[in-house]
Amino acid sequence: CLDEKHRDCGGGIAEFYDTVEEEDFERFAEIARTKETCNKKFFVVNRGQIYHIVDTNDPSIRCICSPVMKMDYVWRMIDWSITIQEIIKVENKYLEYREKAKCVAGFELRDSQGVPLPEGTEFKLVIYNGKYHDVKGTEDGSEDNEYQEENVSLEYLSYDSEPDGHVYIYGSIDDGPKFGFKVVDGITYLTIDNLYLGVGEDDYARYVVATAEIPPKNRRIQIQYDENGFIFLSGWDGSSVISCEWVKCAYGAVDVSTGESDLRWSYPMELVIKV
Repeated sequence: CLDEKHRDCGGGIAEFYDTVEEEDFERFAEIARTKETCNKKFFVVNRGQIYHIVDTNDPSIRCICSPVMKMDYVWRMIDWSITIQEIIKVENKYLEYREKAKCVAGFELRDSQGVPLPEGTEFKLVIYNGKYHDVKGTEDGSEDNEYQEENVSLEYLSYDSEPDGHVYIYGSIDDGPKFGFKVVDGITYLTIDNLYLGVGEDDYARYVVATAEIPPKNRRIQIQYDENGFIFLSGWDGSSVISCEWVKCAYGAVDVSTGESDLRWSYPMELVIKV
């Protein structure tokens, strides 16, 4: 990779090998260190559809990625001064996310205390934003591990019917409606007013909608738990990330993103089940 001063020249310094066995990452590093126009922090090895982003000073530190993410990572490393170690963490976190997103047999929907909810339970979905906090137990244990509301307004998932006939899910500061869930053929579907939540799309965007029909596999929403016990939603098998962007102080647009970069850099919307 060329450095910041020369990257607009439209190229780089290349060395070609016929086989993988002939590659010598240390030699590549030496070229990058000694050529005036080369970026001194990292270089890129192209293996067709697989790229290695390599630390120039320690070629054993490298990140393997796709062509799309190579462009994304290189841009961030040059323009934002993100380190290769940070890139590796992002890539590893993504791989862990996809692993966790694999469908698990016997999935149970649980409340914020980890208690399984029986089918038919109604609850509100609070968008976690730091306004819920984990109260440590008192001496008598009466408040142990319970989530308490602070004296502030909360944000909820809500829904609205539009003239086009679709029922859209969005974020709201108003008191949220009651959601539920149904288990059909071993798959848990979130519901609202007996409608099933799923992914909808048009020519411009993807979003969360509620429909009378059970969503097909490519439209299903998967429920997952993070390390803090909150739930977050994704496309089936982790094919997309669902986030909430507050475009106004009282309205949050719930977006479904599928791009490779979005899956790594977007923050999924965390939810608390409030029975």
